[in-house]
Amino acid sequence: MKILKTIGITLLVIIALLLVVALFLPSQVHVERSIVIKAEPAVIFSQLDTLKNWEKWSPWLKKDPSTKLSYEGPAFGKGAKYNWKGDKLGSGSLCITDAMPDSILLNTMEFGGMGKSNSSFKLQKTANGTKVTWDMDSKSENMPWYLRLPSHYFFLSMDGMIGPDYEAGLKNLKEIAEKMPAPMVLPEVKPEEVTTNDQKAIMISVNCTKADVTAKFGEAMGKLAKYAAKNHAKMTGPPFAVYHHWQNDNFIFDACAPVDKKLKGEGDIKYSDVKGCKALKTDYHGSYMNMMPTYMSIEKWMKENKKKATGDSWEVYVTDPQKEKDTAQWLTEIYYPMQ
Repeated sequence: MKILKTIGITLLVIIALLLVVALFLPSQVHVERSIVIKAEPAVIFSQLDTLKNWEKWSPWLKKDPSTKLSYEGPAFGKGAKYNWKGDKLGSGSLCITDAMPDSILLNTMEFGGMGKSNSSFKLQKTANGTKVTWDMDSKSENMPWYLRLPSHYFFLSMDGMIGPDYEAGLKNLKEIAEKMPAPMVLPEVKPEEVTTNDQKAIMISVNCTKADVTAKFGEAMGKLAKYAAKNHAKMTGPPFAVYHHWQNDNFIFDACAPVDKKLKGEGDIKYSDVKGCKALKTDYHGSYMNMMPTYMSIEKWMKENKKKATGDSWEVYVTDPQKEKDTAQWLTEIYYPMQ
């Protein structure tokens, strides 16, 4: 009995000593690893900011294939969240708390009632690519009260335990990002608000694939020119096209020619009184086949400047391709009707 009492007292003394020593150990820990990836920040950020992409490179998911994931909130950016539950990993969740595109991603991890940690990814453009720094900060104050002092001992070995996983994850991320295509570089646009004039126009509706747009437009303009000449009408300006639909390689548009008088139309040729309106006008120089990035820039500009189109966009082909062979010199005016 005396022996048991001695053992008990000894254990209490040891525990007390450990707790006292813990008071003098670090109450927080910082783990950090970096890697240089030969890819643009936007490419790398897309892998970090969209949580489902973590399934491709997360070091822990590769360690425990039994892990089940569920997602909440938006697909990417602030508020995006996933929960995990696995035989080896236990349960927990990760939530993006802030996202600065192509620069910084902040998140919070909760470990199934064992406390939480803050983590971040920082992207910095360098001469050799993009430096990606992945770090984590954990504090004993963010843990349940009964783990706060014991966690000070755990923090002593945290870098050695978590660091290799961060290195493996960054290596996986590097392999994926360096195989991805570079992001589309959007051109700068300077739209201006204008008011268009009323005009008379004859037109033909076209439904075709993207590859056939130029040929179909040229074919339609040939028919419109013959019809105008037959009816002694003159063209009053460059031809234009009103785009009603362009998605999944399907383009629906009206090929139009402005004329000096009202006509009845014939067969698939229709007449329209085109009313003037307020519009956002952007000049584009180049081949018709390379206009998509400019459209994306215009719509991005409209969103940033709180502008909203009230109808279908149209293009005015100022330069005649038959007279100017250098596509870099072709001028197309892009219009979006506005309120």
